[in-house]
Amino acid sequence: MTPMSTVPAPHLSRASNSSKWVAKMPTPRPIGSIDERSIDGERIQREIEEYNTLSQQVMQLTKVISESMEKVRAAVQWAE
Repeated sequence: MTPMSTVPAPHLSRASNSSKWVAKMPTPRPIGSIDERSIDGERIQREIEEYNTLSQQVMQLTKVISESMEKVRAAVQWAE
């Protein structure tokens, strides 16, 4: 029989492998990290710009409708 000191201890090599594996894992980001807030900020900015564009288009359309209605009123008054 071989003495106990020469027999490899499998639990030690597994622990060593586990430590290496854990060391290679990426560090988790905290919830609400700077990256996520930056992405949220960019999305909100984009939505504000889209809202402004849509608002301007609605105002232009409202102006066209209003001008058209004035022309219709004038034509109806002229015909009476």
